[in-house]
Amino acid sequence: MLQLDYSQKEAIGNHHPFEQKYKWRLIVKFVRGMKTTMNLRAKKLKRVQLILNTDKPSLLAKVEAVFKKEKDTDWWNEISEAERTAIEESLDEADRGKLIPHEEVMKEVRAKYNLD
Repeated sequence: MLQLDYSQKEAIGNHHPFEQKYKWRLIVKFVRGMKTTMNLRAKKLKRVQLILNTDKPSLLAKVEAVFKKEKDTDWWNEISEAERTAIEESLDEADRGKLIPHEEVMKEVRAKYNLD
């Protein structure tokens, strides 16, 4: 059985350790996802700025070709093995009923990061 020291027990309350570990795993994934989203948004803005500032038709044609190729690519084949594994594990957990309502997760994230 998972053993927690006093500070960990105080931090997570009297819930079952597995339940808390699962909840925190989801919260960490959510926060990492937010960070990735913000980084992606910044990268997109930089790329748009580069495209808007170019006067080279050949470069624009190359960008267009990349987008056409990507449109035909299945995203599942483009993600890493670790990402596919994480998705499959999450789906298995959901199939077994190990779900946490969105409202509960968001409540914990807001409390932890003072987002209220």
